[in-house]
Amino acid sequence: MFLIKIRSATTSYCALGMFDAVKDHSRHVREIFEEACSSIQMWDNDYEVTHKMPLLCNSINAFQREYYQHQKPLLMQTIWKTQGKSPMLADQAFDIVVWSDYAFSRLFIDGSNDGADRMSRPMRATARLARCLWELSRSGIIRVNDIYRQMAFGNQTDKEFSVNGLKWKRYVTSDRTTRPILPRTVVNEIIEDGYIQRLSPERRFDQTLHFTVQR
Repeated sequence: MFLIKIRSATTSYCALGMFDAVKDHSRHVREIFEEACSSIQMWDNDYEVTHKMPLLCNSINAFQREYYQHQKPLLMQTIWKTQGKSPMLADQAFDIVVWSDYAFSRLFIDGSNDGADRMSRPMRATARLARCLWELSRSGIIRVNDIYRQMAFGNQTDKEFSVNGLKWKRYVTSDRTTRPILPRTVVNEIIEDGYIQRLSPERRFDQTLHFTVQR
């Protein structure tokens, strides 16, 4: 099952979208996050933010329980299936999972409150989300790029985190993850004749298309 790699831009869109949907309730949102967030003196301090993680997670959980009916689609994850370990597409090959902003956020929040004493990528994403929601609830305006740059905690800033298939599949119970709904023949309806042959099969999906069409 495929690995999902998430960029920082996606989690920032998640935070901004969450707040936009409940901006008329800014005062209440601020009350939810005030205790956890106002106690943090230095958001770029690894030790301080790590040890405030339980409070930050509890605040986000409370926020989402209150406003889950305001969640919106955020991310489309494509699924493509091959014949076992071969590069050939399976007969039923393609499908898609649509993640809401709230559902997507659980991919990193649920792995952040495990008592770890070192900052992980999911913990960093959780702290950024809490800070964005808190600061937006206070003023309605934030410099999101500055927040993300400041809260790097020694990790690369372009990649937020990754989630392996065993983990994300716990949130998607449909059997369409193992038996996709669209047949492999839809490739011929999407990609014009001759274009697949032009692919350089360096990436796995390009390789699968390349070898399947040569069959």
